[in-house]
Amino acid sequence: MGLWKINDEQAAILLGRISHSTYYYWKKTYNGKLSYDQLCRISLILGIYKNLQILFPDIMAADSWIKQLFAGQSALDAMLGGNYEDLFKVRQYLETSLF
Repeated sequence: MGLWKINDEQAAILLGRISHSTYYYWKKTYNGKLSYDQLCRISLILGIYKNLQILFPDIMAADSWIKQLFAGQSALDAMLGGNYEDLFKVRQYLETSLF
């Protein structure tokens, strides 16, 4: 989240609209029980990160891509819709860009 300059509120949304207290607890202790939905969201986020590293050899370009235009808004704004499908659409777009 730090590489993408995502603030804590945005991170909590990406992880399934978890409460701020839960997010800060996870961040502080690196411990917590994750739901299936949260594990899937984390998997999608990691996949997005990985695909960006493959598509953009320049690390700064890869990390700044989520703030670029994607379907009429930034990819980050699209992901901040808060739904699992929002993350999936961005990951799917990047997957198809690889081939």
